Amino acid sequence: AAVGGSLWLTLRCAHCHGKDANGIPDVAPSLIGRNLTFFEFAQQVRTGGDGMPAFGPGEIPDGYLLHLWTFLVNTPAIQE
Repeated sequence: AAVGGSLWLTLRCAHCHGKDANGIPDVAPSLIGRNLTFFEFAQQVRTGGDGMPAFGPGEIPDGYLLHLWTFLVNTPAIQE
């Protein structure tokens, strides 16, 4: 999860979904607490859709996907 958190901040993920993946209103939804399987997560990253661009292996290497997903499933939602 720590590696994924570092990657999250250095890739374009945080730009749209926020530094804690809790979403940015009118930009992109929170990804915390969505219970995405790794396959669902990887599929969304690679194919995009619903306003999200697709990211190929040249932008986000396959090896990073598991780290990013692990960060998401192990990050608690921020309570406001």
